[in-house]
Amino acid sequence: MWKNEGHMKINLYGYKCNNGQALIEKEEAKVVRKIFQLRSEGMEYSLISRHLNESGYIMDRGRAFTAQRVSIILQNVFYVGFVEFADIKTKEFQLVKGTHLPIITKDIWNEVQKVEHKQKLQNKDN
Repeated sequence: MWKNEGHMKINLYGYKCNNGQALIEKEEAKVVRKIFQLRSEGMEYSLISRHLNESGYIMDRGRAFTAQRVSIILQNVFYVGFVEFADIKTKEFQLVKGTHLPIITKDIWNEVQKVEHKQKLQNKDN
């Protein structure tokens, strides 16, 4: 996603761009919700990607899901209705409520963040 001359352009799985507006792409949004649901249940990225590929789901341009792509989706605040901006001078990030509709709820976002935090703690201990 990037901003150009006042119009939002988006290249994000689950959304399509129409006249500068991010609109939910229904079939892809179902997959995004499935990814968040599986992760909230504790499923690892690689198992989520395998499940999606074996179920016949594909990314844009016919590419297969990978653990890395799953991770990127799960970390993107756009799916919960926010946009992240970086201040070039301070290099600080700021979350701003987006004008787009979220694909997932704050509740499922928070559940996934708990799983992510728990996983990081486990990896740190190993």
